[in-house]
Amino acid sequence: MAQEPLILKGNVAILEVGSVSINIKLDMSVVWDYYHERDFLIPYLVEAFHQMNFSITAEGIETLDMAEVMSSIGCDFLQGYYFSKPLPEEEFVSYCRKEKTVNTKAE
Repeated sequence: MAQEPLILKGNVAILEVGSVSINIKLDMSVVWDYYHERDFLIPYLVEAFHQMNFSITAEGIETLDMAEVMSSIGCDFLQGYYFSKPLPEEEFVSYCRKEKTVNTKAE
């Protein structure tokens, strides 16, 4: 069963979310803007999120070069048509087993 995303609304004390695994998703528009015109802000944000023990997902990856660029600035996970079109859960699991695409990142 998929874990529901944590949505923070209002004032939340950092102690309340300290034991929760948080993943920051960089929207496709942010990823594409950075890919086409590199700046200092996105790498600094990624580093700041890592300092807070957050993981980072870059959305909208469509080429190997985009994947390499976003990986090089520290994105932990990449998502987009370069890997696969959106799939229903059963097809996704089947695809992962076939491709042996699993997260082997050491925590």
